[in-house]
Amino acid sequence: MRVTHPLCWTVLDLHLLSVEQSQAVGSFKLATGVSINEFRRMPLVPKEKMMKAIQLLILFVTGLASTDLLADVNILVIGSTHSFSEGNERGVVRESAFNSKAVAESLRNILGKDSRVSGKANVVFEDIYRSKVVPTALGQRGNMINMQYRCYSLAQYFMWPEGKEARLRNLAGKAGTQWDYVVIIGDPYLLANLPGGYAEGVFMIATQARVGKAKPVLLMQWPTEGSAFETEHFGKIVYRVGRSAGIAVAPAGYAWKALAKKDRGTGHPSPAGAYLAAASLYSEMFGRSASTSDYRVDDSIADHALKATTSNRNKEQYEGRFEFKTPFSMKYVNKRAITYNHTGSSSENGIKGGLEAAIKRCGVAPRKTNPAGNTKVDFNYGRANSNFEPRKKYKVAPNLFDRSYGFPMQESRKSAGTSMLYGIDKRYIGSRYDDGTDMGIAYDMIRQKEVASDIRCVPIRLMWAKMQHANNKLQPLRDGWHMSQYLDQASGTFMYTLLSGRCPVDKEPARSNAKEWNRWFAQKIGYETAWQMSHLQARAPGFRVLPSSIDSLTIAPGKTMNKAVKFVFPPAADVKVLVSIDKPGMATVRPSTLTFTPRTHASPKVVRISVSRSAKGKSFNVIFRTESRDEVCDGLTDTWAYRVE
Repeated sequence: MRVTHPLCWTVLDLHLLSVEQSQAVGSFKLATGVSINEFRRMPLVPKEKMMKAIQLLILFVTGLASTDLLADVNILVIGSTHSFSEGNERGVVRESAFNSKAVAESLRNILGKDSRVSGKANVVFEDIYRSKVVPTALGQRGNMINMQYRCYSLAQYFMWPEGKEARLRNLAGKAGTQWDYVVIIGDPYLLANLPGGYAEGVFMIATQARVGKAKPVLLMQWPTEGSAFETEHFGKIVYRVGRSAGIAVAPAGYAWKALAKKDRGTGHPSPAGAYLAAASLYSEMFGRSASTSDYRVDDSIADHALKATTSNRNKEQYEGRFEFKTPFSMKYVNKRAITYNHTGSSSENGIKGGLEAAIKRCGVAPRKTNPAGNTKVDFNYGRANSNFEPRKKYKVAPNLFDRSYGFPMQESRKSAGTSMLYGIDKRYIGSRYDDGTDMGIAYDMIRQKEVASDIRCVPIRLMWAKMQHANNKLQPLRDGWHMSQYLDQASGTFMYTLLSGRCPVDKEPARSNAKEWNRWFAQKIGYETAWQMSHLQARAPGFRVLPSSIDSLTIAPGKTMNKAVKFVFPPAADVKVLVSIDKPGMATVRPSTLTFTPRTHASPKVVRISVSRSAKGKSFNVIFRTESRDEVCDGLTDTWAYRVE
């Protein structure tokens, strides 16, 4: 642990204290053997010898007494030495790995020569990158193939089966070192192109770090020279993720962009860049410039980092929804009936049950159909692996389908319980890239420029890993080949959430029926994963607006209908739900404002909608919009269309 109060470090800071109180003066003389006035006349060296006593006095005066004063400062830095974009795959706009190890070394040097740190400065670098050859059973026959799985992402690092228990114990400060800070640095390629995957990993690691009372800190890095992305793109992503989860951000990227004189050393970052990144972390952690340390590379860089950290701390870094298009972006379709199509294989039919159940839980009608005439189908879905029955892949046909979903095929029972947990990031057969992973499918969609055509990825293995992490007795398959009903539920719920933005999750059931609860938990995983990966938010709102009937697309003139509104999950602050009609005069709503609190969020509130007798033959929409200080629950919308017949 550390003492962070600025008055607790140097003897010179003592002059800033008010020591007029008799108790303080008496305590000072008791601790040091000299009076305040005698101390002030002493040379500096004898003063420094009294540091311990003075620190104890300052703690007494300021009310910050702590037994941790002389303990070490322990910082864990997590980052990757490799980039997801490395390899010989075509169509890749590569991003260089950010040398997190160099940043950790620079931070260690700064703290090691900081006279304000009374104990040992313990800065440990943990490399995300790892690889392992895992026998993998491909296809229904389960042909065993040795595949090399590689870990680049924060989420795969967290879920990597080998050494997972020890790794998570270490993160939680239960492996011999209680961390004061855990610094999280994502792979630049994944952060820029697949920010939803970055967000998922940050939330997992930060949650585990907080178990041990560590404070997580995100390092906002900057793109390599020649990157397709701007620094602001990195900043908006990191700050969204950090603000949502209450995680501090060290804005090294903004500091580097504004730095007047940059060195052109090799590597990313350069030597000066590594020092600036470390100085940014130091300033965010301790509230001062790294120039106060006797390890001095360039005081102007350290002071510049402090200025950037201070100026960005309360700055509005972004506004509105996250609109950057990725393989995990949301569409917000609020139609009363949803049409879909799939290739007809047993895997797709399995997901169909979870998909239709999710759509119906939102009061919407699911309709499996084929494209016909000028009417497009809302979406199709199918497997996305190139190496197994490619004829059954998802369809890229914007003229026929508004959206398409692709998912990585499961392995057979011979290896699925293990190999699917390794399959979030990337895998190879020898030196040949194989795309049968979550991020591999998303990576292909980017390489093939499909994202603009509304092609999206279903991260089945990530969702399975999250379910298995919560209950290690669960299995990914229901027989020798097909995915379990829970994984089908998660996949179907993910797909409809990513299409509509609606919450297809009901109230949590009692645990008396394990199967019922596991089914609900799978639906929750599907909904939360879709929301978090599309919005980069640590929580999902669980905003539910339900009609009185799944088929009530029409209403008679002069009649009334009800809508039930609630939140499945508690908001962090009160939420107002404003209800209106897009065509005034067609209908009236009562009440037009609903208020939910963190305590009353789950109690449904009913809105009564009365249709005008003069509205016959016309259509209108009932619009629901939220306002809240809770960013996750602010600005939510839902619209329900009706025709008066």
